[in-house]
Amino acid sequence: MNNPTLSQQAIENNVNTDFIKGDVVVLSDLNLLSVTELLTLQDFDGEFWTTDHSIGRVSEKVIRTATTAELHAKRRLSAAEQALAEVP
Repeated sequence: MNNPTLSQQAIENNVNTDFIKGDVVVLSDLNLLSVTELLTLQDFDGEFWTTDHSIGRVSEKVIRTATTAELHAKRRLSAAEQALAEVP
């Protein structure tokens, strides 16, 4: 069996994106839509990602990968909370 990895699938499908299906992300700007929940990326149509959240689709210009601290907290952290989480 020749099952390609996710990164190989992205290359084979010529997808020009920094994310892959299943990535957990947050909105880059906390003031944007006031969404603090984690979002899981589902499908990419070449311009927008479909998410598992009620906001539906998002551009990758407004999302970033969730940090380890955010994954543990199960929500997007504010800048102050993120700074505290980085302290050992």
